[in-house]
Amino acid sequence: MTNRYLGRLLAFPVVAGLLLLAALNKRLLTPGLLRGDKRAALWLRRSIAVELALMAAVILVTTTLGQVVPPRETVALENADEGFSGMVMNRTAMVDISVTPARAGANRVGLELTDTNDVPMTAQEVTVWLANPTLGIEPIAQKAAKQGDGEYVLPAALFPVAGTWTLTIEALISDFEQTNFTTDVLIK
Repeated sequence: MTNRYLGRLLAFPVVAGLLLLAALNKRLLTPGLLRGDKRAALWLRRSIAVELALMAAVILVTTTLGQVVPPRETVALENADEGFSGMVMNRTAMVDISVTPARAGANRVGLELTDTNDVPMTAQEVTVWLANPTLGIEPIAQKAAKQGDGEYVLPAALFPVAGTWTLTIEALISDFEQTNFTTDVLIK
């Protein structure tokens, strides 16, 4: 479950409770207060205290969710036997990346490009830049071949030495739109 859906799930009952209390205050307690009913004043004070507590809960939940790593950050899974796989997101799209076998030498780099609703995106051109700044290896551009809807591959991407490599993916969606992704891949 993404943070967006979790936030909605947590916020709905709190907002519904606040709206219910506001309706209760307006329909029942405020007219009683205008009539001079002391019990209405007591209940109105209690209702306002509950509203303040619910608003504090909203602030607490918002603050907590603000500390969670956003989904557009790289979510990477590494397995020594299976290579590297991960997902990188930005505001408009996401890409699933797989590097097999994630060892020095020729590797297969697979890319699955989708929009934020997980619908495959077709790009006019996909370029993958491979770099290893710590070893002084400047970015090397390679064009990915289209395999299917939203699927692109570099069948023999060369990682000459082990280390942490930076992959930058540039997907040209249209003549006026390009989306970029960057992630680090550990090559053993």
